[in-house]
Amino acid sequence: MLSIKHLAVESPDVHSAHSPAIYLLGGFVLELGFKSFLSGRSASFKFDHKLKDLYGSYLEAGGEDDPGLAEMVEMMADPHQRHFWRYMPAEEQMLVPTPGALANHLEPFLISIANQVSGGPELSKAWLDAG
Repeated sequence: MLSIKHLAVESPDVHSAHSPAIYLLGGFVLELGFKSFLSGRSASFKFDHKLKDLYGSYLEAGGEDDPGLAEMVEMMADPHQRHFWRYMPAEEQMLVPTPGALANHLEPFLISIANQVSGGPELSKAWLDAG
């Protein structure tokens, strides 16, 4: 998350040379965040990269219903599934959130999960600050 925030400072509202790194990291934040939440709830889920399925399981297990996060998942699901940001074809265009919007929506998501798996806000803040 810290890497996304640092890169997003350079291009918060436009896509730039930094964008592939931001989206690669953002997809991993979403995927691993959902899996962390679900594991902490002993909920079952598939060990794959389908963000929409993971988000649905997250909601079913009591995760916070956040329209902004849902929008990030919707936009990031296909490129993350296809490893688009790892092997980006030059001719293809994808609709994705701006780097700044992605960073703004992922941080509250991580804080929420950290609060639930660490035992409270004090511990999760220290965990997030440590990177």
